[in-house]
Amino acid sequence: MPLPLSPARFICLLFSCLLAGGTGDSARSVSAPAPAATFGQTVATGAQLNQVMEQAVMSLSPVMTFRCSGNMKQILENSYWKDYTNAYRYKSSAEGEIQLTLDLTDAARMLAASRNPALEPRLTTTERKALAKARRIVEGNRRGSRFDTIVSLHDALVELGETRSLHMPTASMLLLDGVGDCWFYSLTLHMLLQMAGIPAHIVTGTGKGIPHSWNIVQLDNGEWYHIDTTWDDPIVRNFGSTGIPSHRYFLICDTHMRKDHTWVTGAYPKSGTNHATYFKNRRIYFTDYDELWLYAISVFRQGHLGFEAWLGTAYNEAAFKIGMNRAAAEAPRLRSCAWIAPEEGREGSIRIQFR
Repeated sequence: MPLPLSPARFICLLFSCLLAGGTGDSARSVSAPAPAATFGQTVATGAQLNQVMEQAVMSLSPVMTFRCSGNMKQILENSYWKDYTNAYRYKSSAEGEIQLTLDLTDAARMLAASRNPALEPRLTTTERKALAKARRIVEGNRRGSRFDTIVSLHDALVELGETRSLHMPTASMLLLDGVGDCWFYSLTLHMLLQMAGIPAHIVTGTGKGIPHSWNIVQLDNGEWYHIDTTWDDPIVRNFGSTGIPSHRYFLICDTHMRKDHTWVTGAYPKSGTNHATYFKNRRIYFTDYDELWLYAISVFRQGHLGFEAWLGTAYNEAAFKIGMNRAAAEAPRLRSCAWIAPEEGREGSIRIQFR
């Protein structure tokens, strides 16, 4: 059965094209079939298909044959490795053998070469330059713990990139030119995390009803959490000359992610239950306004231009302003601060800028 584009990638491309006022490009179609890599195992679940696809992708053998004992369309629905392709298609024989053909993204090709340098000559010149940039980013952002490395890689990508709805973006374009859409933010972050030895996947679905993609990453404790780098970018530049990368969608649990994201939950690991992992780890999680404003005063007096924290209680603008006026008694300039708050009645990240 031919599937010229993976469903998630098709809707991302379609939305980008609508924004650009254009139509789809045939360059996304699957290239001429290469010799097939044969796998002896029988595939019955998305998890089993993931194993086969990962082996094929990481050996740059994007045509594979295997036996299937279930509904191939449903199995693909519950497989995340298809999300690493520009397009895919499959055909089945009467004997139940499947031949699956993938058109690999440049991020998948670069990741394969990062794991096996012998594959690097098979990359394009641009891909080799982008891979070299990715290696420098990873080496420059390794930290003492997995948590801190994830934070540093997230912030580095937000600093590097600028979100744009482009007709034909690539991970190479994001790494070398600093522009890309959500698809290549998630592909690039996945590649960087994998190169750092950190388990991660791409997630495709919708964000606020619009086709979207992001990542899910595993922490040292074995729990998985969502990262939406695209929605944490752009940096709010009026927080200072260097900006403050947002962490509103950084290491977020399923429950909070579902407030404005949807995805096929069976295809990906379930997340942990800590709904503000980053902010709790950094001790910038507050459940009342007095704590928040005491912290704001201390940050202001240290000479910082602003900060981001997590408000672990329902946001109430009237109560917020009362706390601000109390804090202004000790630091008068806080009275004229600016803020980006959660929706009224909901908890979430809050960013405050001192004027």
